[in-house]
Amino acid sequence: MKTLRLHLHTWGAKLRRQEGMFEVTTVDRKGKTIQTRTYSAERVRSVQLNEGTTISADAVQLALRHDVDLIFQTRHGVPIGRVTSPELGSTARVRRGQLLLASDARGLARSRDWICAKLTAQAALLDTLRTAKRSKSLRTRLHEAEKQLRKTTRQLTELPIERADEATRQRLRGLEGQAGRAYFTALGRVPPRAFRFERRSRRPATDAFNAALNYGYGMLYVAVETRLLRAGLSPYIGFLHRDGYRFKSLVYDFIEPFRPAVDGVIVGLFGAKTLKEAHFSPETEAPGIRIDRMGRQLIADAVDHHLFATKRRHRDRKQTPEQIMQLEAHALATYCAACAPEGD
Repeated sequence: MKTLRLHLHTWGAKLRRQEGMFEVTTVDRKGKTIQTRTYSAERVRSVQLNEGTTISADAVQLALRHDVDLIFQTRHGVPIGRVTSPELGSTARVRRGQLLLASDARGLARSRDWICAKLTAQAALLDTLRTAKRSKSLRTRLHEAEKQLRKTTRQLTELPIERADEATRQRLRGLEGQAGRAYFTALGRVPPRAFRFERRSRRPATDAFNAALNYGYGMLYVAVETRLLRAGLSPYIGFLHRDGYRFKSLVYDFIEPFRPAVDGVIVGLFGAKTLKEAHFSPETEAPGIRIDRMGRQLIADAVDHHLFATKRRHRDRKQTPEQIMQLEAHALATYCAACAPEGD
């Protein structure tokens, strides 16, 4: 049975329960109903709700009964909260081990491995883009950035991690930041001229490409957090990223190898002229770039297809990125449990 992930992007969209099913209603600016659709609760895996949408208490209860994740996010795609079952996806032993690894060299080594996997995937993406470009100067720029990424990967691999002290953390962050600047400086020259950028900008995005990338990453954050929770891991107990109030440091650690594929999706949307200038405009009430409803839908569809429909070989089997995330999350949970001290 095909599963569904619902994305409510349109202002005024409503989600409610109707005879044991989810009912989604979209309206125009005057509140007049445009379309109503129903979805079987057994088929829905998650629902993402942007600003300007509403959900009924009955729909929340229906989601909880069927283990459907409800994710609330800003119009920029930034997840700010979720409703999910409070039960752990595994035993408390997993989290005891996770807490131990958070201050242990073994946990930091895991983060180093995730960064190396990201840099390797970024280098592969630049290599693919380089072979498709006619401009000699751009090919050279991409090749130089690729070499920098591979060099940094070697440095990280050879970096001894004997303790989880701040000096080692700073060294890891410094090498990662150096590689990231080289990568995004080169990647910024790849899109059509109107969408080129000089550097990575997050919140707020200062250009259309980064706004689209932020939205795609927002979807990736949701997917990663969901897989970590289902494996019984806490999103808040990470190994490299800082601790902080409501800061999901493990999500930011674990997500690293999966980012470059989303980069490729966004590059493809601009390269194919699927995303156009008309989809973007300056924010009116704050700095940044706004993506219109159609632009958000195009990004959501493309990232969704990548996460849940495309496959690549992983552990001698063809897997979707979602399946790979879940396998790796369960593997991490198993490792955490093995590292946990025996209970009383």
